[in-house]
Amino acid sequence: MMKNKVWPIAICLVGGLTVTSAACAQDVVKRSHTFNVSSETTLNIEAAVGTVEFVKGDINSRVVEVELVIEASEDSFFYGGGDINRVHLEADQHGDELELSIEPDDEEVEVTWRVTLPKMRSIDADLGVGEMSGDVYTTNATFEVGVGEIDLMFHGSDVDKVKAEAGIGDTRIRGSVRGDSHSERVLMTSESELAGSGEYRVKAEVGVGDITLDFKELN
Repeated sequence: MMKNKVWPIAICLVGGLTVTSAACAQDVVKRSHTFNVSSETTLNIEAAVGTVEFVKGDINSRVVEVELVIEASEDSFFYGGGDINRVHLEADQHGDELELSIEPDDEEVEVTWRVTLPKMRSIDADLGVGEMSGDVYTTNATFEVGVGEIDLMFHGSDVDKVKAEAGIGDTRIRGSVRGDSHSERVLMTSESELAGSGEYRVKAEVGVGDITLDFKELN
């Protein structure tokens, strides 16, 4: 009698392990995209959950390369959803504007962006939860993260104004950039600002998290 009960349980366990292994094998999808741009192109990125890494390409390049690693979040294993095979990059390119986003915008999927870009007219990147990091050529730029971190290195110190704001967290502006600077902290809120005599304006905002903006001379 006991044997008759044990075998069905064992078969169910083995079957469960097999299904789990098959699901794990499909837990990562990689996609690559290339876009032709010019020095007058404005880049807009909108992402929900994950990381956005910027890579400094050749300054005179006319190409933006986007590599995506799409993974099911931890919640999707227990609650379903997060079909990574349905997730894709939505690109809208018209005139001098390139707008990139993820569709469908599923919070149970985490996406790692690796964006290699030349010097561009402007950058506007928005991430709900996660981290923005990497290297970019200094230009007019806005970076926003709801919950997470911004840690960026800017190549070029020709700035007019740099501002970093954190609702709850710390802010830092460092490096070769020169100008009048000040930092203010009130309770858990932090703000750092620098006024220079250059051309570009850079702004970074985080709801909850830290911001570090480093600047170095363009080689």
